[in-house]
Amino acid sequence: MIISQDDFDKYIEATYPDVTDSLQSDHRLFEYCPYCKARMGLDVIRREYIYYLSRRSPTSEVEKKPDNDYPYILTFRCPDCRAERRWFLYKVHQQTYRIMSIPGDCGAEIDEIPADPPALRKAYGEAIRAIDANCPMAAAAMIRRALQVITREILGAPPGNLGVELKWLMGKPNKLGVTLSQDFHDNAYVIKEAANQAAHPDVDPDLLSFSEKDATDLNTIFLDLVTELFVVPEAARHAKEEMIKRRKIKS
Repeated sequence: MIISQDDFDKYIEATYPDVTDSLQSDHRLFEYCPYCKARMGLDVIRREYIYYLSRRSPTSEVEKKPDNDYPYILTFRCPDCRAERRWFLYKVHQQTYRIMSIPGDCGAEIDEIPADPPALRKAYGEAIRAIDANCPMAAAAMIRRALQVITREILGAPPGNLGVELKWLMGKPNKLGVTLSQDFHDNAYVIKEAANQAAHPDVDPDLLSFSEKDATDLNTIFLDLVTELFVVPEAARHAKEEMIKRRKIKS
């Protein structure tokens, strides 16, 4: 229960990620754009504060000052792709915590991910929203769900538990018509095991918690799997079509 400012500050410190190191400059965010990933450093284009009025003396003019006891908003823009996003921030003891990012920092929009079945994009979108809301265990569960949508509905494994489905896919033809690499199976195994740890308490004390870093790394591993299945084949198909058209190659 939060009953004082001190309780509120402790809640912020325990719940939200510390982004102080990323905000060392007043004009730049030291991170890659989540969309184009072209360059380290996004421009700070707008700051929004709640202001209070102060008067230094009875005869002085009223001065507007930002009130740091309230959350404030920074808007960033990528200098390359011009994409913008907002961070809702709060300061506690000179440290800055990110309460929310709009849109999410991890990026749920991947055009190459199939729109059918809708369950795949829905599960992955919820995973990204969970990461942005600092709910890493929920994110792990939804990444695992997205993987199981792939194994069952896209690759055609008979429904069972995820481990059985992955074993069935080894060395067998699948509905997508691609040869699954060892990297695919290694990535899928890590996702399955890590998500199981997030969902079920472990006897190993080192594995009882599941951090934001765990969730973002799991997302990176899932994206590597998605790249193999969807992004690379789509890029190759597009390159082939463009080459045939540009070089007037007869099919």
